[in-house]
Amino acid sequence: MSKDGRYSSEELKQMQSETDWDAVRKTTDEEIDAACSRDPVWQEEMGGDEWTEQIDLVRPAKKAIYAKFDADIIEFYQSFGRGYQARMNAVLRAYMEAHRQDSA
Repeated sequence: MSKDGRYSSEELKQMQSETDWDAVRKTTDEEIDAACSRDPVWQEEMGGDEWTEQIDLVRPAKKAIYAKFDADIIEFYQSFGRGYQARMNAVLRAYMEAHRQDSA
């Protein structure tokens, strides 16, 4: 590791996760809400849940196309279960938005 605390991708791949993923998966929404309500930093940053009432969720229109993808790509996304096309769309959207920022 360098002096500034940065890691290379290879170093990150070799690191052992310290997250208790079983505990994370078992945590209910109610437990998360309760923890947030006790956290002064969360309250200061998020100001409670009032801000969520102002959200106007607008989903972009979908357009059907015919596209071919490599078989291993489809299998990879399908291995996560239902919603694989939405995940593929999310990856494509993230790529698009990153490149929009680069050109702006």
